[in-house]
Amino acid sequence: MNFADHYLARQKGFLPAIAEPPENDLGIIVVIPCFNEPDLIRSLESLWKCSDTACSVEVIVVFNSARNAPQNGIAQNRKSLNTFEAWKRSHSKPGRMFLHIWKEDINDRDAGAGLARKMGMDEAISRFNRLNRAEGIVVSFDADAVCDANYLAEIEKHYRNHPETDGTTLYFEHPTSGNDFPPEVYQGIIQYELYLRYYKEALRSTGFPFAFHTVGSCFTVKADSYARQGGMNKKQAGEDFYFIQKLAPLGHFHEIRSTRVIPSPRPSDRVLFGTGPAVRKFIDSSGEGLPAYSLLSFHSLRKLFDQVNRFYRIGEKEIGASLTTLHEPIRIFLEKIDFPGRINEINWNSGSVESFRKRFFRWFNAFMVIKYLNFSHERFFEKVPVFEASIELLSELGMTVPAGITPAQLLEVFREKEKEGRIMD
Repeated sequence: MNFADHYLARQKGFLPAIAEPPENDLGIIVVIPCFNEPDLIRSLESLWKCSDTACSVEVIVVFNSARNAPQNGIAQNRKSLNTFEAWKRSHSKPGRMFLHIWKEDINDRDAGAGLARKMGMDEAISRFNRLNRAEGIVVSFDADAVCDANYLAEIEKHYRNHPETDGTTLYFEHPTSGNDFPPEVYQGIIQYELYLRYYKEALRSTGFPFAFHTVGSCFTVKADSYARQGGMNKKQAGEDFYFIQKLAPLGHFHEIRSTRVIPSPRPSDRVLFGTGPAVRKFIDSSGEGLPAYSLLSFHSLRKLFDQVNRFYRIGEKEIGASLTTLHEPIRIFLEKIDFPGRINEINWNSGSVESFRKRFFRWFNAFMVIKYLNFSHERFFEKVPVFEASIELLSELGMTVPAGITPAQLLEVFREKEKEGRIMD
């Protein structure tokens, strides 16, 4: 029996869509959802130009469209498929194969990036399963992203050096200048990427153990970890966030900072949140800075997380007494979600403080963090411009921020420190 037989059997209606057999040394499969993507070939070229790897690599493009998708999107998909097939004929070499899945007329309720990513990743798992290669690496990429030349080699290197890895995020940088988009798009993406980096580092400063970026074009997962965690979800937006929150608590989720993904900064109305809507919001607001959660709200979280071990094997009265030492926003939120009852339940199922801590953060996970942040900003805090919040965070972490720094320069500070692992390490 192969490693993913049970998983694939549970995927209702799944049948392999690609007839070509995998190479015996297949080690990496890159999955790219594609709907109405005129720049697909640019993305494929960046993967084609990547340095050679010891294992064979496949790239699977998932052309997909909803039943009632706009006709211009469907037409672009068909054009992209024809262009892809022509491009592939002149881009073939041992160890680098480009394949595709074609799926149109998808139920509108299910169609979207989540389902397309799942289709491609399930196909990847099926191909690794044919080889019984549980250690195969599935890589999530986008049809409007590009990457550095060492991208595939660094992914392969990381998993070779850290075979226990369940999954990773990858370092990214959006383009912040150029001629491909109007100036306001670049201004918007500076604000949004600054928000992403501020949020991650502010959350990390609280002691939360799973503070990772969740960008759809910037993560990887080991094949057997994918199967064991039930695979990708079908959410139309935020599928990357939900999936990574399943993987991170396994305990072997890492960051790869030695290469770079360059996602597109383009504005979009396709989904409710993410890069496209954030840039669109910035443009529609006539250039007002994007709002961020107040740093004070993260202080309240830190005070809670500092006390987690103290909640092990204590009674409800002691839990109640401990709550009185917390800041009002987090205390009222915890009372609202029956914190004492949940702690008793976690204690009942924990045989050590280490087990208790793991179970606590599986409950008080990234979803719960966002619930608290939204609750606290409805009643106690006001959001602040991300530029101001980012300067405050860096100052709090002991870093000097020069007077007159621009948003673009501030973003570069975050980027450099993150690449070096030095903001919180």
